[in-house]
Amino acid sequence: MSTEGCFFRVGSTTEKMTDGMIMELFQKRNKETLTSRRSPRQDLSFNYLRQHYVEKGYEVGDNFLIQLELYTEENEFNYLAYLLSDQNCLKYQYARYDGDDVFNLVEHKEFGNQSILKTTSDILEFIQNRNSTFSQITATGRTDRNKFNAIAMRELIVNAIVHNNYLSNGLPAFEEFSNRFEISSFGGLPEGFSQEDFLNCYSLPVNPELIRVFRDLGLAERLGTGIRRVLKFYPKEIFRFSSNFLRVNLPFERPIPSYERMREEPKTSLMNLLKEEPGITRAYAAERLGISESSVYRELKRLEETGKIRREGSKKNGRWVVD
Repeated sequence: MSTEGCFFRVGSTTEKMTDGMIMELFQKRNKETLTSRRSPRQDLSFNYLRQHYVEKGYEVGDNFLIQLELYTEENEFNYLAYLLSDQNCLKYQYARYDGDDVFNLVEHKEFGNQSILKTTSDILEFIQNRNSTFSQITATGRTDRNKFNAIAMRELIVNAIVHNNYLSNGLPAFEEFSNRFEISSFGGLPEGFSQEDFLNCYSLPVNPELIRVFRDLGLAERLGTGIRRVLKFYPKEIFRFSSNFLRVNLPFERPIPSYERMREEPKTSLMNLLKEEPGITRAYAAERLGISESSVYRELKRLEETGKIRREGSKKNGRWVVD
């Protein structure tokens, strides 16, 4: 099973198979699953798993591990058991970059060495805490916007973890840039499942036994509606597909620069304020609009030069007139 000994036919010639082609063929032939592959360790405990099933109101009896299908046919712990166990040694990577590329790494963090359930909760909490809030103050009120949609982000994180192809030893990765968040999961789409199927929100679980546990414990929804929730807030173009990976580019909301915001919405910001309070000072206008005094000065000058406003009286005691 190597590139030197495996070939495929192209017309009347043969070519060497790549490592990826060999791996895909081998997996299709053997139909290995999380429940059929033997765990790399057999000294497993499930304290975290048991605790959370009890907290959800389930009865945890002597046949608990059998019910969750954590044994192979040879009565050994399988790979599903390994993922759910307290001894799981897999590590998920988070990286944050200063900019929109990978050249300047400013933060790196690993999550793992514990049950996949605990790791998922830790990743969800950490990334949701990265969700900044931007406030936009205008003459008519204040609007708060989050850096990203929390519901969509949760669905994407959980999907990347539960649908990852663990049998090929790849793991999801989480990367934060100045303008977006990227989530990559290994394995691509399931065999026979097209991009069109995915984007039309049909569901085909890669690891149904693992998803069952996530659903039992409330970490995943039950009807395969996760992508529908994401597409309610973001366009289909955030998803990128390849033969071995599924990547999501989640764009960040960005605050509109103060001066540009006034240029885009003069009637609902500074001009509105001048109509309401003609004698307003630059300092007070800056405070009301949530911008700098210099931005107010530049916009006043522009509006005056274009004939939209004019000044009556002195600089100290005069008033603005909106034409």
